[in-house]
Amino acid sequence: VAVLAVLIAAGASLSFTRSIAQPLSHLASTAERITAGDLERTIHVEREDEIGKLAHAFNAMTAQLRSLIGGLERRVAERTLALQDANRVVQRRALQLETVAQLSQEITSILNIEELLRRVVVLIRWAAPVVGVGLNHKIVAHAEPALGGCDAVPVQRVAGRTNRSSTGTVRCST
Repeated sequence: VAVLAVLIAAGASLSFTRSIAQPLSHLASTAERITAGDLERTIHVEREDEIGKLAHAFNAMTAQLRSLIGGLERRVAERTLALQDANRVVQRRALQLETVAQLSQEITSILNIEELLRRVVVLIRWAAPVVGVGLNHKIVAHAEPALGGCDAVPVQRVAGRTNRSSTGTVRCST
């Protein structure tokens, strides 16, 4: 009888140990996968005891981490777009200022009015699409004869706007 009681106690002890050890082992392996970055992993909860409560808490914590990380990623993406927009504005402003500086230099250094007109038109043709300067067709038509030796960037007119093609550089022979 004593041997039978010891065997029953050993079997019950082994069963009790497995009922605690297996869920804890599963919880630990899931925690390792989540630590490795698999935030979609959850624990299937079959119990309502302390181990079940721990599994529920773990699932809630993982869901909150997913939400926080997703929110951070959205905010980073939004801020990246905002920075890219701001960078485009700064680059455009820098080109505008560079164009004004070049125009100022041309205006103050060239005494021949036809040469000056030719250089200014070429420079504006080059910069117009980027800096948002429109060219008046009458002014350009009047200036065309003065553009004699100028190899200007090709210009297209679309719906009253001037757009620089993606090729070419401004070169004028003097």
